[in-house]
Amino acid sequence: MTAPENQMLTDAAEVERQLLCGDSSFAFVRATEDLWLALVESRPDLRLDIAFNKTTTEPVLMRLAQDPDPRVRNRIAMTGRLTLPIFQVLSRDASEDIRGTVVFHPKLPEEVRAVLRRDPSAWVQRCVRQSRWGSPEQFDDP
Repeated sequence: MTAPENQMLTDAAEVERQLLCGDSSFAFVRATEDLWLALVESRPDLRLDIAFNKTTTEPVLMRLAQDPDPRVRNRIAMTGRLTLPIFQVLSRDASEDIRGTVVFHPKLPEEVRAVLRRDPSAWVQRCVRQSRWGSPEQFDDP
């Protein structure tokens, strides 16, 4: 069973069913912010799936941007809905791969680009020099 378009889900079990059915429409499933955050905390196995959802709010994205799993953080780095605070968190990520992904984000704020120009990784610095705007096709639409 899938949720009708634009229906806001409030039941964790229904969101989990939507996630686990493997239907690509999950990317557009809407749930309350509290429910997303509860699922992020209680179901680490679903965090990557949640990171692909296009309806999550900034607090959910911020929490996922700090996830222990680099796959989750990388996915967040590629979303088109990043805010300055999330860019700042990702630009300080322990993984140079995540920081390198951020460099190519088409909406990267100049102040974050300036920080990445001084990154401890020579590879990230090289990425900054080689790409002004990145490859927009790699990133979600806003």
